Amino acid sequence: MNLFQLLLPLFLAPHPPTVDALAVLHAWDERRATAWARGQPAALSELYVEGSRTGRADRRLLASYADRGLRVTGMRVQVLAASLVSMTPTTLTLTVTDRLVGAVAMAGDRRVVLPRDDPSTRVIVLRRVAGEWLVAEVADQRSPAASTASTSRSWNR
Repeated sequence: MNLFQLLLPLFLAPHPPTVDALAVLHAWDERRATAWARGQPAALSELYVEGSRTGRADRRLLASYADRGLRVTGMRVQVLAASLVSMTPTTLTLTVTDRLVGAVAMAGDRRVVLPRDDPSTRVIVLRRVAGEWLVAEVADQRSPAASTASTSRSWNR
């Protein structure tokens, strides 16, 4: 048997499907924006794995807006940078720098100004559950510049 015959099965074997991680994140963000615009905590819950701390915090925030008679529309996440940390058939981990843009809080017909969202960097872990990508957790990351600045300060004291 020659080398070609040995390697051919490797090239013909089915490869696991790859996932466009950024497309998964954008689709998830759109579903989240819809849940917020409709003021639907149940729809928001469906976007997170069961027991997600991040999901609980998001539902609490949505409830606090609803308790004040506010509904948030036009929510869009602007991704400034993204990198895939790891990927398996059931888990995606990304580092993303993004900011919320276009969101408007409405109290009936009255528009309520929201604070400007500055870019922030987060590690986002998504898990594939029953064929859907759900967020497991989101962890804030300090920017490299902030980390370097605090390290430099500690050395300069």
